[in-house]
Amino acid sequence: MDRQLTRRACLIRMSLTTLGVFRAGHLLAADVDSAEAAGRRSRVIRACSSHWQDNKGDCSAFVNAVAKDLGISLTGNANAIYDQISASPWVRLGIGPKSVAAAGVAAYEGKLVIAARRGKPNGQVAVIVDYRNAFDSYAPAEQYKAIAFWGNLDTVGDQYKKITTAFTRKQFSEVLLASIAI
Repeated sequence: MDRQLTRRACLIRMSLTTLGVFRAGHLLAADVDSAEAAGRRSRVIRACSSHWQDNKGDCSAFVNAVAKDLGISLTGNANAIYDQISASPWVRLGIGPKSVAAAGVAAYEGKLVIAARRGKPNGQVAVIVDYRNAFDSYAPAEQYKAIAFWGNLDTVGDQYKKITTAFTRKQFSEVLLASIAI
């Protein structure tokens, strides 16, 4: 709700600025922060888009490529990535469905957000990129679902879809969500 109000205020201010009511010197620091977050979020989405096609059949290769593109070091398979994002400097956002909204907000703020689940022999990892675009395209109960890209071993992953479609309901209760500033 606060973000919607901030966005509305920003749009109104931009409209009034265009009309000459406000001078550029009166823009708030929050406007600059929002622009910087949007730039970081765009970098994450661009990295996902550029690496998805080549890695849509391998989730860990996809996540490793995206992280490398953003200057973050991640290596190994999904289980190894789970271990890496469990420790500092990564920020644990939580485990399971109750953490999805926090992950979406962190991604919206321009952080690299990874969803990871351990598995035998292989786990699963994905990159959360946003939550806001869900507002226009899903029913009210689905609006707070995070949007993600992922590869999928032995099949094909997906891009810019709800993260809850990357894992089964049972699997999702074991998914760790963590973020890092880029």
